Amino acid sequence: MPFSCGKMKTERVIMEKITLNCVVVDESDIPTVDMFISEYALMELGDCEVSLKSVTPDEAAEKTDSNDLTALIMRHSDLITLETVKKAATSLSKKNLMGLWILRMEGQKDFKMSCPMCGQKLWVRDSDVNKRGRCPNCKKAFNLPAQCKQVRGLLSMDETQPVCTVFEQSKISLESAVRELLSSVGADFDHLNDSSDNLDDSIYNKATVQVEIQEEE
Repeated sequence: MPFSCGKMKTERVIMEKITLNCVVVDESDIPTVDMFISEYALMELGDCEVSLKSVTPDEAAEKTDSNDLTALIMRHSDLITLETVKKAATSLSKKNLMGLWILRMEGQKDFKMSCPMCGQKLWVRDSDVNKRGRCPNCKKAFNLPAQCKQVRGLLSMDETQPVCTVFEQSKISLESAVRELLSSVGADFDHLNDSSDNLDDSIYNKATVQVEIQEEE
């Protein structure tokens, strides 16, 4: 059930105290998230007092209370990152209400994904979403998805499960993501569509390249 975020007792509002564990999937993002979370470590949203903590996947699996909330934080949505998200999520999803946050720099308008045909890492501009793109590596064409939609598909999440974009140092985007998680029943990450079958492992070591855009006929 969604959090009610409010309890009444003799006409006095009792703040519901909630711990939100922000689980950083990529170790290189830990300093950024630590700084961000420390600035907004305590939020009062309606009748809820939300305490945010930055933790690693291992820390969350070992120390997370069953009543805590969990937000998995990722930046890119390439296959390597998504496999890491899958591993972190399966160790936590049985215990906690969970959401997924996509971290971006303020003003960032592109994201990294993998070619669905060969696995080549690609940069995709938000302005090119819904266009036909072509992978420079395998030359195959495919429709370019929005990042949130791509993540939902590869993690088999439905529209009721929270996937939010959070911009670094943006309190407004962080508050919005927390509110959405509070009102959600959480995400079931148990069934990741494994898109890495039969892909050449060497492709993962290649540099990320810009996706090519096919001209409309």
